[in-house]
Amino acid sequence: MNTDCITLCDTLSLISTMISKALAEKLHGQPFPRKLFILASSAEISSIRWARGGKTVEIDRYGIEIECFSQEVFNVKSNQHVLRQLTYYNFEKLDQKSK
Repeated sequence: MNTDCITLCDTLSLISTMISKALAEKLHGQPFPRKLFILASSAEISSIRWARGGKTVEIDRYGIEIECFSQEVFNVKSNQHVLRQLTYYNFEKLDQKSK
């Protein structure tokens, strides 16, 4: 099974827009795949998380805008920038049935 997969979710949740200084420092200067790993492993971020089994990453397409589009995280303005990075690093989108 390919471990470089994501699932995009359509859930909207109430999320804090601030991240801790410690998390911001961990993310600073990291390449996109490492940031994704750190964020999925962080209890502070709920929009990017490990799926059951730990082989895929679930990304809440609405929550990521609130939590992760700041300068401290991805420094982007739209989901298209994140999707482009995921494609660049050979991540694949899975539908809900293939999880």
